[in-house]
Amino acid sequence: MRAWLRQHRQALVRAAARVGILNTLVIGIALALPAGGYALVDALVVRAAPDAIEPLAADLAKLPGVAQVQADAVWAGRLARIARVARLAVWLLAAVLAAALVAVTFNTIRLQIVTQREEIEVSRLLGATDAFIRRPFYYCGLLQGLLGGALALALVYGALALLNREVAALAQSYGSGFRLGAPGLADAAAVLAFGGLLGALGAHLSVERQLRVM
Repeated sequence: MRAWLRQHRQALVRAAARVGILNTLVIGIALALPAGGYALVDALVVRAAPDAIEPLAADLAKLPGVAQVQADAVWAGRLARIARVARLAVWLLAAVLAAALVAVTFNTIRLQIVTQREEIEVSRLLGATDAFIRRPFYYCGLLQGLLGGALALALVYGALALLNREVAALAQSYGSGFRLGAPGLADAAAVLAFGGLLGALGAHLSVERQLRVM
């Protein structure tokens, strides 16, 4: 058991040294686009839902100097439908970018395998198993995806913080405390898991293809 853990620890250390900053940056930006878009659209869906208009109108009617508030439920329903279509567009964008991220990781791992071809061949001659050879590349893809997901979350939280500064000032002028909601803990975990999964998938496809032809 200790030997098994030591092998995985060594593979993880080797993989961490191979993670490229530029590739991580590309993954982070690509993941931040759909994640940030989903957060914005989700806030619009919640606020534009017809069920949310009446409570908002009631709150506005309580403000000093307000005699009457007229809520246009038809307009709100149309806006909610537009928001739902935008949410679908965000999911389609996420699917396209996911395929691109798998391709980025695939190419990164492929280049690493090519540059370490002689080392891999020597390891095989010394009796190294395929699992031992593949392990560092799998970890590399996984770490690259996780770091890209963490960077994406940092970009989303930072962008929403900047937007909320302007939104809060505008909302206060109308006597409202509206703010754009940031991704919760579950959403953040999903982004990290999604990034790690894409990285691991790209690494798996690349390793299977390259080692098969060696």
